[in-house]
Amino acid sequence: MSMSEVVRLLTNAKYRYVDQSKRDVMSAINMYKNLSPKGEKYVFPNGNQRDLVCLTGTIPVPYRGAVYNIPVSIWLTESHPYDAPICYVKPTKDMTIKVSKHVDQSGRIYLPYLSDWKSNTSDLLGVIQVMICVFGETPPVYSKPKNVGQTGEPSFVGQTSTGYQPMPRIPNPTGMPTTSTPYPAQYQPHTQYPFTTPPYPTATGPQPYIPSTTSNTPYPPYSQSYTTPTQSQQLSPGGTGTITEEHIRVSLISAIEDAVKQRVKEKMAQNQAEMDVLKKTSEELTKGKHRLEDIMRRMEDEMIEINDSKQELSTKNAQLLEVMAKCDDKEKNIDIDEVFGPTQPLYKQLLNSFAEENAIVDAIYYLSEALRKGVIDLELFLKHVRELSRRQFMLRALMRVCREKAGLPV
Repeated sequence: MSMSEVVRLLTNAKYRYVDQSKRDVMSAINMYKNLSPKGEKYVFPNGNQRDLVCLTGTIPVPYRGAVYNIPVSIWLTESHPYDAPICYVKPTKDMTIKVSKHVDQSGRIYLPYLSDWKSNTSDLLGVIQVMICVFGETPPVYSKPKNVGQTGEPSFVGQTSTGYQPMPRIPNPTGMPTTSTPYPAQYQPHTQYPFTTPPYPTATGPQPYIPSTTSNTPYPPYSQSYTTPTQSQQLSPGGTGTITEEHIRVSLISAIEDAVKQRVKEKMAQNQAEMDVLKKTSEELTKGKHRLEDIMRRMEDEMIEINDSKQELSTKNAQLLEVMAKCDDKEKNIDIDEVFGPTQPLYKQLLNSFAEENAIVDAIYYLSEALRKGVIDLELFLKHVRELSRRQFMLRALMRVCREKAGLPV
């Protein structure tokens, strides 16, 4: 299912925290492909009905050295992920629920992980992984009993190459009614959930029912407490036809060895599931560590830049205060020429020569105007123009030398 369809389901059901719920659901269905979300009505114990999103399908459970599928449904509350989800085992018509401290008669699942739910650390992946560990220890469903013989002992049907025929009963040395079952027949489940009725034997007591992940994987064999004795073993040296204490001791040792081996396999599967959870958590923590290190490096670089800027600001501030102090001391004796004019002698000489040369240009202009209007005669005009022109030539030569000394363009 795509992310947009999950968002549509959450939006239609009026979830309060759509983004957080979407991330949680997508993580679960990406990890466990047999689970799929859908919108359904959930009836609470008080009779109220709500449209909720439910993850339905199967989860893989390691049991007795193989991996099997257990059908479950996980209901997300409207305030998810701040409230724990509601989880159920969903048995098919051929199953019956095995009541335990983790599963009640209605199939409701009770786990410490759900009762201690924390929104910042708990998620759907954690719930599923804890269910896998718990169900690997205690299967939540059993097969329904079917055929029971008239003598009170269970009648079994085993699959052979020629069809189905009764399997021999196991001798009981104690004389008490036995509840042990022979190895069940091959189970051929349907390729889609729910599974079809399998040809497996039943007994008066319930047996674990765990659907296989592949069509050719049999049910896990039910551990036998006794081995079938041969004709030579059934006869004692006295010819009484009874089983000796040595036969019973060997059978008990074999049964204990099988139980210990099975227990070790179950523990290994449970520890492997826990290791997978820890490995994923370790990877997430490592990524978070790298992100924090990058943030710390950026903060250190910014702190260095801030300290440099602060030091530069302090230097500029000290210079400004020094200039302001000098201005306060000379405020009463300020020379305008010194403030606005050049302070170096070379530039001061250049400025004065430029001003005088422009004044001579203005003087020659006004002399020509006076001659035109008849204020002065030609002889007087020529006399003053010659003097001014000579002075103008000297000033221009002086300005050229000053500009060369100052490195200015000539």
